[in-house]
Amino acid sequence: MGETVTVIVRKLHGWGNDFLVALDADQPDGPLDASALQELAPRLCDRRRGVGADGLIHGATPADSGAGAGSGDTADVVMSLFNAGGGRAEMSGNGIRCLAHAVALAGGHWRDQVVIDTDVGRRELVFRRVGAPGLAGHDGLAGLDGVDGVDVPTLVEVSVPMGQVTPGPEPTPGTDLMSVLGGRRFGLFDVGNPHLVVEVDDPDTVVLEEFGPGIEVLFEHGINVEVVSAIAPDEVTMRAWERGVGLTEACGTGACATATAAAQWGLAGDHCAVRMPGGTAMVTLSGDTVMLTGPSQLIGTIEVACLVTRPDQEPAAASFNATTSDPDAPDNARRQASAGRTPDDRDPAGLFANGADDFADLFGDDARSMMAPPDDGALIDGAPADRGHRGAFGEFGGESGGLIDRTFRERIIVVGMTRSDSSEDVELSLDELGLLVDTAGADVVGRVVQRRAAPDPATYIGKGKALEIRDLSEELDVDTVVFDDELTPGQQFNLERLLGRTAIDRTAVILDIFAQNASSMEGRVQVELAQLRYRLPRLRGRGRSMSQQAGGIGTRGPGETQLEVDRRRLTRRIHKLEADLTTIAGHRGTQRKARRRSALRSVAIVGYTNAGKSTLLNHLTDAGVLVEDRLFATLDATTRRLQLPGGESVLVTDTVGFITKLPHGLVEAFRSTLDVVTDADLLIHVVDGTAPDPDLHIDAVGQVLHEIGAGELPQMLVFNKADLDPEAVGRVAVVHPDAVAVSARTGLGIEAMLQTVAERLRAATELRELMVPWARGEVLAALHRHGEVLVEMATDDGMRVQVRLEPSDADRFAEFVV
Repeated sequence: MGETVTVIVRKLHGWGNDFLVALDADQPDGPLDASALQELAPRLCDRRRGVGADGLIHGATPADSGAGAGSGDTADVVMSLFNAGGGRAEMSGNGIRCLAHAVALAGGHWRDQVVIDTDVGRRELVFRRVGAPGLAGHDGLAGLDGVDGVDVPTLVEVSVPMGQVTPGPEPTPGTDLMSVLGGRRFGLFDVGNPHLVVEVDDPDTVVLEEFGPGIEVLFEHGINVEVVSAIAPDEVTMRAWERGVGLTEACGTGACATATAAAQWGLAGDHCAVRMPGGTAMVTLSGDTVMLTGPSQLIGTIEVACLVTRPDQEPAAASFNATTSDPDAPDNARRQASAGRTPDDRDPAGLFANGADDFADLFGDDARSMMAPPDDGALIDGAPADRGHRGAFGEFGGESGGLIDRTFRERIIVVGMTRSDSSEDVELSLDELGLLVDTAGADVVGRVVQRRAAPDPATYIGKGKALEIRDLSEELDVDTVVFDDELTPGQQFNLERLLGRTAIDRTAVILDIFAQNASSMEGRVQVELAQLRYRLPRLRGRGRSMSQQAGGIGTRGPGETQLEVDRRRLTRRIHKLEADLTTIAGHRGTQRKARRRSALRSVAIVGYTNAGKSTLLNHLTDAGVLVEDRLFATLDATTRRLQLPGGESVLVTDTVGFITKLPHGLVEAFRSTLDVVTDADLLIHVVDGTAPDPDLHIDAVGQVLHEIGAGELPQMLVFNKADLDPEAVGRVAVVHPDAVAVSARTGLGIEAMLQTVAERLRAATELRELMVPWARGEVLAALHRHGEVLVEMATDDGMRVQVRLEPSDADRFAEFVV
């Protein structure tokens, strides 16, 4: 079992980023395990149930140093940086300043410089002026009156050598960046993080939520994107898109890349002020080294009780206790960080554009969230105003790569519509939608059912109901609203405007689940194709800010908009994926021809998702297919050989599960995979006998089979999960003639099912009686290979044979029929 230990973390703020810093030197229970901290990072950084931060930094004591580090060739700490999602990062200009500040504060013994070993080399940081009277003994440094009873500065300015700026990565082959960027000037740089710096007329007019992801996907491992413009000599303004994260208030390495680009373009010299929404960075270029100067502020000190010693178990925060920089503050969490102090007191030099006051308040909200049990789903009263909603699709989204953001558990409201007085059917459908949302990685915290004669063309549910859902979403702190029916692009756009958060539909959730579970190359291509077909009509831009080219004399108009470029890029990608699937379909066709030549009958297992198809295949053939009690656990077709009780062998294939309202685009994309169903001699239709409405599942599967052209194929109903509720499964099996009740998990009823399968396949063959002369022994051998020989009787003229033959083989032996 894991051991519960106390971890001391300091929360510090630098520009628009806040970090949690855990120093080995601060820990009452000894040095921390970096791998355990990496697992702990998402919980601590969660702004709903954790402390709240953009990342967790571990300052480890160097292995060859004692307690008095910082002299000679020994660094003070070794830096490990984990982002809010738990991923490892090499460098952060904001983060390393916060780490240095925490090191300088440790033990209350202030030092003017700190040496840190990072993944990209050693850095020596120097603390500089703040521009306001400091505390006694710390001239030029300002802060609150004490941390743990020791007078130390809590607001400083730090200079850090960021190392050498090197050329950044190139985009994927075949990408013309100049064309994509509409002829704008750009530069590619690496400052421990890769950056693309693009010169624009005004960064505030660029919709980075759309511009950033469109550029990021052009690079194999993504890239950070900065849009900049000059506002004065040696002064530029910048906005940043951080890869895998989204919009960010400030970026230290991005400021260094921006200053480097400004120098190359003649916009600045060796000293450049880079203004960002979170504050202003001073960047100095000196030979091959770039120096970054910016602020760091201590927000508070937090004690966290957690499990850190079991790498195979997600660390679970057991309790939170917080102390702040102000020992005289009352117990109230919000006032604790800011009572009795004006913004000027907290930020005397004006280093933070958005004000240290905002982040003192943010820490107050974080402190309130810390007091909530980690897994009780409790709401946070009074969420920070600047946090926003983090749903992943649409204008209000955080990550464009997915339809549901899986860096945290989104809070979801599901919405259904009924056209009758009875809401039983829509409630069942919403129950299933809730399971889909859970499978996608989010939590349903509320549901709404609207009764209407017909959907509203503009908002699906009507403006009044949309405003009601908005109020409920604010009350429940909801990130995304999911609708049970497919929304038109216009409805989705209007709903997001009214709700103030992401609005997606059932189709988007299913696509997201498929994207998570696709493992084979074919599966990934099929899912990406379906997603792009879904996204294409939903692309949108915002007028002039999306313009790619300026009009003028000799041109043909205002030029192509970014929206048009995005549509063209998606269309090209769709055509490429369609060509890839055509190639894959050709390979599958070759495989099917080979199976037909083998003369083996084929059986396809079809059914509703999570009905137990993969479990059945594993029980029959030991296929080793992934089995999980969740929707759409497996997407790829798996074929195995099975010997039936009569001795004949057949090929059995497990297929992707179906569901009500299965997106048409998915059916089209998976058509090459589903061809194995249309080529089958018999369909084993597996039904969850314990489902609330098995007949609804049967009808849903039947609709998809009809859509792919397999509706007329012979079927055999198999009601599964008889071990869970034998009476319920028995009742539904009796209603359907020739159905079989089984338990794929325990094997109950499997023998009877196999006997029925063998009988069904034999019934589909033709019974023939042949006379084979003694001189034609090869014909007799062929009959044994291609048919089921039932009776052999020797006569004077030859062997009289009764045999079952496939219709395709019957003509081969027509001359011997008697």
